[in-house]
Amino acid sequence: MKIYEVEMKLQLDADQTKLMNDWLAQHTKLEPTQTLQDYYFDNPYESFFFDSPHGFIEYVKLLRVRQAGQQAFVTSKVRTFDEQLEAIVSCQECETQVVDGQAMMDLFLSLGYIVRLIVEKRRTVCRVGEFEVAFDELPKLGSFVEIELKDPQALPGPGIAKIHDFLKKIGFSSVKTLSRGYLNILLNPGHNFAKMLDL
Repeated sequence: MKIYEVEMKLQLDADQTKLMNDWLAQHTKLEPTQTLQDYYFDNPYESFFFDSPHGFIEYVKLLRVRQAGQQAFVTSKVRTFDEQLEAIVSCQECETQVVDGQAMMDLFLSLGYIVRLIVEKRRTVCRVGEFEVAFDELPKLGSFVEIELKDPQALPGPGIAKIHDFLKKIGFSSVKTLSRGYLNILLNPGHNFAKMLDL
């Protein structure tokens, strides 16, 4: 299924995490935590990855196989970059569930693709209205929160504004945001993708 993602990734301190958890506890219920293993593939003859003029490894397209317990998904993404925000603000995603994730990985490998990186995380999700809030724990990176607007008709600008309004409703006046995702962070150790955002 093809959808457009509009989302923000946040890095919260202890007080902000408590604020988020306390608010969510009054308005929704967390789903059981899942361990996700994401296998990111690359085409060695025409790589998805390139050197950004900003001095780090970047990508616009990606191909992923996700193992989530007994379930497996194959996903492709094409990202939209906002020059003013200097961040990825939306992403066209095509995803389908498959019966055998290992068989799909073997298929991609047989076609010449290689596994560029494996990302493992523990994710706890909840839904609040049109928003999905995900708490992620990554062994090499730490704790993060991802807020996604679950509206297939949302445009990047108005969609991000809705997320800002949602954060202000919770009680935030400023947050530390990540302009890129976990894959970028792991591909570019030492590069700081975080910045403070006043709401």
